Amino acid sequence: MVACEDALPFNRWTPGTLAGWHLSHVPEDGPAPAWRCVVYDSLPPHLCRYEAGDLDLRPLVEAATAHLAACSHLREPAGAGA
Repeated sequence: MVACEDALPFNRWTPGTLAGWHLSHVPEDGPAPAWRCVVYDSLPPHLCRYEAGDLDLRPLVEAATAHLAACSHLREPAGAGA
């Protein structure tokens, strides 16, 4: 899942409309995944202050690539994490 502090905007976004990126790896969409890996997070610690985090996607892509190469959940048989 890739998200900002809420859902991604449907229209073009500009700096200032997003606070940063949060990338989580979960097994499937559902109310309570069996596991969750936080892969990348550039959101500022205090979202209510509306500080801008890092919106550069290169570090996010690098973190995702490294995570997918090393994540033990990808080597589990289907349904093993449940």
